[in-house]
Amino acid sequence: MVLSSLPLDVCDRLLTSLPDFLTLRCAVLTSKNLQEAYAVRKVSVRYAVAFNEAGPALAHALMLARVSINHKRSRQNGEHKGFDTVVSWLLSDDSHNTFFGGEITPEEAHELTSVSSTIRRL
Repeated sequence: MVLSSLPLDVCDRLLTSLPDFLTLRCAVLTSKNLQEAYAVRKVSVRYAVAFNEAGPALAHALMLARVSINHKRSRQNGEHKGFDTVVSWLLSDDSHNTFFGGEITPEEAHELTSVSSTIRRL
């Protein structure tokens, strides 16, 4: 059976079983059929691959990735938030939706790759 003849559900299952975002990127660039399946179900595929990469610590790895991105952006804008400011903001109700909800962006996927090994060790 040729990859191009696989149904959408099978392609989705292949994508969600990939171990990391680099492999996902390569797979999507390899096959038009996989690319179409990814376009239709990218949110669920990104979360599945993120879980495969970070494991049960996904929530913490995603939070660390988003905090890291936020910190880098604030430094680029000339803002210097102290550690106490970041911690107090993380403990607020407003941060829950920002760091634990929503879709995983490509920038977050890249950052997640770099922090997931650290989170797994912790």
